[in-house]
Amino acid sequence: MEELRKKVDNIEYHEIKELKQEIQEIKLDLTKNNILTQQNIEAMNRMSDTMDSVKETMIKMSSSIEYVSKANHELASNIEKQNKKIDSIQEKQNIYEEKQIVYDKNMGEIQKKIKETDSKSKFDILEFLKKNFIGIVVGIGVLFYMFLK
Repeated sequence: MEELRKKVDNIEYHEIKELKQEIQEIKLDLTKNNILTQQNIEAMNRMSDTMDSVKETMIKMSSSIEYVSKANHELASNIEKQNKKIDSIQEKQNIYEEKQIVYDKNMGEIQKKIKETDSKSKFDILEFLKKNFIGIVVGIGVLFYMFLK
């Protein structure tokens, strides 16, 4: 019996020893899993904080992009208005230049007519004598003849 008892003790010891080792391994694995789980929870919390920060940044960027878009639209609108004003000014300038050309042409004609009228109104005695030399000599001769008679 004693032998049997030793055998049972020996079997129980070996089986218990193996079970104790397995339990010890499970405890180690459980401790590792707890540590990994805790690290995972911390990482997820940091990830959540990071995502919140990214969300806030994206909202700010979206707001900035909307502001820039509105500013660009207003700038484009102002540029279009300025271009219309410039086109209007250029059209008015073209009309003015056309009127200036007509005015200069009319002034040239007026000055030409003034010179013609001015030259016609001047009495050129030499020209008169050249054209009417014969008539003047005959007139003087007749006057002289009448005077002597």
